[in-house]
Amino acid sequence: ARGVKALLGDIKHDQITHSGSKSLLKAVRVDVDDNVVSVKVSLIVDGTVPIPELSQEANERIVNAIESMTGMQVGDVKILIAGVVI
Repeated sequence: ARGVKALLGDIKHDQITHSGSKSLLKAVRVDVDDNVVSVKVSLIVDGTVPIPELSQEANERIVNAIESMTGMQVGDVKILIAGVVI
């Protein structure tokens, strides 16, 4: 989606200011229950792009990709903005 700079897991270790890498979130989490997919995605985004529009576009792309690749229904997509690059 326009404005997505990286998935959280794409950040180099030396760019992280947290106390340790064990406390970091995973970039993508996928759960499947009765052929219904739930996804949680942590993104680093461009601060010049409106976050609501970016989130909506990312959500639609994720749903379309999963449904077209797997044939499964997507029940839930959660977009977590883990950082903003200005």
